[in-house]
Amino acid sequence: MPEFLLRSLKKEPPLSIAKKMFLIVAPLSVLYNWRDELDTWGYFRVTILHGNRKDNELIRVKQRKCEIALTTYETLRLCLDDLNSLEWSAVIVDEAHRIKNPKARVTEVMKALKCNVRIGLTGTILQNNMKELWCVMDW
Repeated sequence: MPEFLLRSLKKEPPLSIAKKMFLIVAPLSVLYNWRDELDTWGYFRVTILHGNRKDNELIRVKQRKCEIALTTYETLRLCLDDLNSLEWSAVIVDEAHRIKNPKARVTEVMKALKCNVRIGLTGTILQNNMKELWCVMDW
């Protein structure tokens, strides 16, 4: 049987309210790639918090109608209060080396984000000095 048919048979009707919610923060250049990969390899209800639809999608997130919310660093900065009002099971940060400067606004916003489990992904954790590494690890 073709793989795409097997995937469609495995899909279960989505629950009306997500039991756990995850936030993925990534650069805009890979945001839609994250969505495509999650659609391909998982059975999640995914929403993208970015652009002119972010306010409508934020309502869906607050109503727990998705399991994974994808956003950018910039949108996170703009919607920090709204996103902090939610209980995230985990926050995953792609390109975590963007929070290497302790004085940068993006670092302050990431440290202000409330969550218990934080996962940072990067291929270049150490670029210049150990202070940068500490800043990412301290997040």
